[in-house]
Amino acid sequence: ITVSAILAKAGHEWVLLKVLPGKIARREHGQARFVIVRAVKAVLLRAAIAAILLGVGALITDASGQGFTFGLAMSGALLLIALALTELRRAWGLAHGATWLSDAPDNMVKPWLLVSAAAALVAAGYAPNATDLLWLNAAFTAATLLLGVALLLHRKHRPLMATAARPVDVREHDSLMRSMWLTNALNIVLRNGDVLIVGALADLRTT
Repeated sequence: ITVSAILAKAGHEWVLLKVLPGKIARREHGQARFVIVRAVKAVLLRAAIAAILLGVGALITDASGQGFTFGLAMSGALLLIALALTELRRAWGLAHGATWLSDAPDNMVKPWLLVSAAAALVAAGYAPNATDLLWLNAAFTAATLLLGVALLLHRKHRPLMATAARPVDVREHDSLMRSMWLTNALNIVLRNGDVLIVGALADLRTT
């Protein structure tokens, strides 16, 4: 899910980091809105496709004997989409120079919520399974994503809400997006090359 989310953001976070600071400084709010909305739509589409492919792949290769449940598929899909959009929101915040606002919802708020919820379930005598934890993770990731966007719009980019999108030339944006997507993909393969090779040659337990 995490790898799919990284690939789903497709380098658009780098476009926001490169393009938005100049648009913000020049008060080109219409163009900034166009860039942000375009990135969100592209990442949302890629994340949805990745979620479908991941679900189909899990269904085909499921060897747990317990079956691939609908709840597991839906929670995993929601988490994947929320993680991909979260990365985009983080880049949006960093483009404003808002480091705390960019990182705090995901690195400080969400972990406390997740751990507290899991601890409460255990204290109540319930042993959460993988699907329960995925739902919790997906729900808190989506909640902190919405909270981060709301704070960002309220504190840093109010004019964006009142300005119509104005199209800009995106050829350079797409070039940067494609090159950074390829860099991310190669980085994932190289960092996990040993596991991928062993996995291609051996069964799951041996891997």
